[in-house]
Amino acid sequence: MLGPAARSRWFVQQFGPRITTYQCPATGSTAQVRPVDLSSDFFQDGPVWNYTPFELKSIMREGHADDFGFSAEELARRACYEFESWLPRVLSWHDYQYRCFWFFGGKDTSEKNRESSASKSFFSSDAEASRQLFADDEFFEACTRLLCTRLERMHPINLTYFVWTYARAGVYHEELLNAVADHFCKGWIPTMDRCSLGTMVWNFSKLEFRHDQYFELSAQELYRPNRLRSLAPRNFQNSMIAFSKRKHWNAKLLEAFCRGIPRLLDNHDPKFPKTNTEVLFSYTCRDGSEVPADAFRIGSLTVITKAFHELRARGPAVEECMKSMLEYVRRSVERSPPMMREPGDASNFLRQLGFYAGESGMDS
Repeated sequence: MLGPAARSRWFVQQFGPRITTYQCPATGSTAQVRPVDLSSDFFQDGPVWNYTPFELKSIMREGHADDFGFSAEELARRACYEFESWLPRVLSWHDYQYRCFWFFGGKDTSEKNRESSASKSFFSSDAEASRQLFADDEFFEACTRLLCTRLERMHPINLTYFVWTYARAGVYHEELLNAVADHFCKGWIPTMDRCSLGTMVWNFSKLEFRHDQYFELSAQELYRPNRLRSLAPRNFQNSMIAFSKRKHWNAKLLEAFCRGIPRLLDNHDPKFPKTNTEVLFSYTCRDGSEVPADAFRIGSLTVITKAFHELRARGPAVEECMKSMLEYVRRSVERSPPMMREPGDASNFLRQLGFYAGESGMDS
């Protein structure tokens, strides 16, 4: 009969050291956790408070804010109220569209054609189109002045998506970005969900804002074993984009991603657009329903390969990840439905993989 120490050695010999373990979240300092307080100190009087977010969005989109007596300062107070007065649930942008009246697209738009085109523009790389879908600079300036004085009143996930509107609109306010990053570094990063964790580093990279401590603490949270297993394809993609654009190197993060990405790829049949819920937990929507996370698309793997290339990441772990991605692309070409594909996606992936292999000396 083997003793505990001998059993432990035998287990490592048989299965290797890569087992799930608990690792304490990395925090810059201990966050002051207090009971949830959703009360508001805003004096809710005036024309801005007489309308729903949907109605505010319609009025502002048509350029009638002045006609209704809306001031930038009062709109900023209403915006903060909308994001301070509830606790996040959905783990993605979708629920925020119903409160984010300063974004003029999305699910609250009444005209179907307008909704379709606006949503596509919102998620596109067309900076000019994205800027037109948001409130004017005066509104964002008022929000910055107010937000900097009350960051602790907004849940970190909600705050992430508030800053996301700045990033998508291309509005750069360094005072706010520094304040948000410093605030999160006080111990709040582990309270973020998987999407907000990847989204906030993406926000900073999109606005070309650098905060090394924030990126380092985010990396430490991302490669924590339990967190790593929770990441969805989009989270891997957004994080890789952010760290490569900011040229922030963290070897443990890249090694962890080289394990986490193949885990999703190798356990997924690319015939299906959603990941298996036995491999990755679902998103919870506003009505309580669950939606499985989107599976990897070939385009996402091209983006990730480019990020590895720009970071000059090398080594056996990266090469194994590349092989897993290449095999997934092959299976996707054979099995994925047209809605999961884009014109030239496989060729673009091979082209990007060739760039990486050419410089890294990877076996072609």
